[in-house]
Amino acid sequence: MAVRNMMKKMKNLIITFALFFVSSAMMGQNLIGKSVDDVKKSMKKLYPALSCDDSNLKSLHSTLKFTDKDDLKTLMFFFDESKKCEMSKFMLDNSLLKNSLDTLNKKYDYKGSLKWIESSKGKQYEIILQKNEWFFTLIIQNKK
Repeated sequence: MAVRNMMKKMKNLIITFALFFVSSAMMGQNLIGKSVDDVKKSMKKLYPALSCDDSNLKSLHSTLKFTDKDDLKTLMFFFDESKKCEMSKFMLDNSLLKNSLDTLNKKYDYKGSLKWIESSKGKQYEIILQKNEWFFTLIIQNKK
């Protein structure tokens, strides 16, 4: 019984560590302006364990969706008419919220109301955090 409890705690610790790592890594990847193929290649290289759903690429609102096997992480990329990424959304478990806030505050310029500005290659991007009951969403888009 004690071994089983210890194994369960170790499994939970490993999952928490993996989620912590993925949360930090995702905030470092801004794929705004990239083509569908470039996003697919980048995601395959950076996160090979995530599954890609491209069934909505031919719809009016083209999207790519990436999920882990446990559905704890969902990444969505939204494309314009020319198939360039115009926005990304990362939905993550609330257990990653504190780490994500710390990372956002260290890497980006906080503007209040859970919004940050990323400056990269002469462009500015807005990062918005939306809190929900069981998860939170990070939205990355061109600064308006």
